[in-house]
Amino acid sequence: RKPFLQFQLEKVIRKSAATNGIDAKTANVMIVSLDDTKDSGITTVIDDYGLAETRYTAQYLYAIHRCRQQAVDNLDGIGMATYQARMKRARDAYDNMGDREKAPWIFKRREHLRLQPTIDGSLKEELRKNSSISYHQLETKILHWCSSLTIRRWVQSREGYKLF
Repeated sequence: RKPFLQFQLEKVIRKSAATNGIDAKTANVMIVSLDDTKDSGITTVIDDYGLAETRYTAQYLYAIHRCRQQAVDNLDGIGMATYQARMKRARDAYDNMGDREKAPWIFKRREHLRLQPTIDGSLKEELRKNSSISYHQLETKILHWCSSLTIRRWVQSREGYKLF
């Protein structure tokens, strides 16, 4: 038997879904506690500054930037092999740059890491404003600081995360 509060919450969400034209019987209900505690043991760059520091190198940020530029220039979809090849070429190009060309990317890395302590609060605020926001929309709200997949992993690692 479900706790009364959970039952009431699901009822309100399903009613809201029906109001918005979504079949109330098939509406998914996600309950997330935004507490700082985790029970899953999953760590993400959102939680762990050290992991963010390891992941978000100047080389990585440059490579991601180049891949995004290529995606804008050519809107054709690509597979994982092409993406990995583009990332490798961009990383190699970064390695071959001079110090003067690398300096802006080192600065961007510092700025990126400076934002890390604020990201979880920004995500929590956006989720409180709109609990049905998609992971892709959350990624946009935090200016693509991390991927929607990372945000999903972070949300699912929260204590009390449930999907009905």
